[in-house]
Amino acid sequence: MSGDSGELPAPFELSGWSYRFVRRLGRGGFGSVYEAERSRDGDPQRVAVKVLHAASGASRFRDELRLLMRLDHPAFPRAYDVAVVGGNEAVVMELVQGRALDFAAGRRLPLRVVAEIGAEVASALDDAWNFVPPGETEALHIAHRDIKPANLMVDRTARVRVLDLGGASAAAPYRDLRSQPRGVRARSSGGGRCGMIARSGLSGNPGQAR
Repeated sequence: MSGDSGELPAPFELSGWSYRFVRRLGRGGFGSVYEAERSRDGDPQRVAVKVLHAASGASRFRDELRLLMRLDHPAFPRAYDVAVVGGNEAVVMELVQGRALDFAAGRRLPLRVVAEIGAEVASALDDAWNFVPPGETEALHIAHRDIKPANLMVDRTARVRVLDLGGASAAAPYRDLRSQPRGVRARSSGGGRCGMIARSGLSGNPGQAR
């Protein structure tokens, strides 16, 4: 989603943080994503605020929040808090800055880069399927279901990030929309954490963020 300078929501306070909206990063069918600055005790931090607009997307929106708050893998954005913005549900998230991989459509990337991107995405998806959150007894069994270049980003540190869990399926205890796959048992994760890869040139557009 591309950014714009349209009308921004009013500032708000939440959990001791003061929030000020900076710009709208994009708008989709169910809501908008904004870049915001939050500060507490003089410590400013840039975050993303995802605001729901369509009531029909409420379950999907809550599911994405519920899953992000349980995942523990660096490829997935962190969810910090929930809020109400202009009367609408919202979630405060990590601001991921970098470049979505759809920019590379039609380009020939080095085989090493393609292999490393695939390995990091596979590691993230393996962790999402097999991870058992602290205090729980059942694995998340998250299946993303919409892996495509637009939902993959190379951030400013050259790490691959996996975005948009709104359409994911997961084990029943972790979501409202219970379209989870059946008949598959969790296994021990065999996917190791991949090291930093030689693709820093892919993250060169600082203006894009999710």
